[in-house]
Order: sequence, then C-alpha cells, then structure tokens
Amino acid sequence: MFRLTHTSAAVAARVGLGARTPTPERSYSDSGIRVPQLASFRLPEIKNEPTRDYVPGSAEQEQLMAAVEELGSTTHHIPLVINGKEVSTGDVQQQVNPGNKAQVLCT
Repeated sequence: MFRLTHTSAAVAARVGLGARTPTPERSYSDSGIRVPQLASFRLPEIKNEPTRDYVPGSAEQEQLMAAVEELGSTTHHIPLVINGKEVSTGDVQQQVNPGNKAQVLCT
C-alpha cells in the first residue's frame, strides 16, 4: 500500500523544489507513484547506414537492378518444415509474381 505524506518538504521534492537525495527510484509522470528501478543500462549509439539515391546510371542502381534480375531469373524451392523436419506431400504449388503472372518465383 502507498503511504502519502502531505508535508511541505514532500510536496517540494515531488515538484522539483529543494534538495533531493539520489534514490534508485523513478517517478511515473505526475501520478506521484514511485517504482523501484530494476535495471541500469545504456543504449548503444545508433548509426544509420548512409542514404542511397539510386539515381539512373549510378552504381547503386546498377547493383540493385542486377540483384533483382538474378532473383527473378531463378525459381527457388521453399520446403515445408513442421517441428524442424522437412515434410514432402507431393502436392507442390507455385508462387507467381503478382505483377507478372507468367514468372514463377518459388515452388
């Protein structure tokens, strides 16, 4: 159960006035509820990859188009795996490219 105190020192500490001693607790917004902090950690610095433009004639666009052509020119087999074991029923279906129904992507 929570114990509420209405002394002026407690009110001043809650709104940030006066000296506060460091505690291993943090407050949730303005609710007055304090919860113990269970972990102390730091997030690593985030470094994004550079943005690519893929402008016509650029090396990035050529690499992208080559990768798309390579993936589109082969048909891949995707096995049915149940409980870590490959299962074959003999009923093989085809997955086609929605933009080009003649192109089979995988079986």
